[in-house]
Amino acid sequence: MFGKDKNICCAACGSNIHYYQIELLLRHNVDKILIAFDKEGEDWKEQQKYFKKLENFCLKYRNKVEMGFIWDSQNLLKLKDSPFDKGKNTFLKLYKGALWY
Repeated sequence: MFGKDKNICCAACGSNIHYYQIELLLRHNVDKILIAFDKEGEDWKEQQKYFKKLENFCLKYRNKVEMGFIWDSQNLLKLKDSPFDKGKNTFLKLYKGALWY
């Protein structure tokens, strides 16, 4: 999306983040980690549960690195869409509203 020399992402292979993955990223001297998982939750209750899950990831690792996540409060994504699926402009809109911890 931003060119090979400006790669900003790596796969988590699911919707969980583990300590080992954080440690691998930190070895590459990252100063921020932004979670950009697929949109989840078909109803308000499921969405709130998913929000809490993402927030807990950030709270768990924030003492090691600045953590954040993208939350689609603008309804730009469909269920199961990744913030990257809709192109650069949509990603940048969502990035501007990222929640940081």
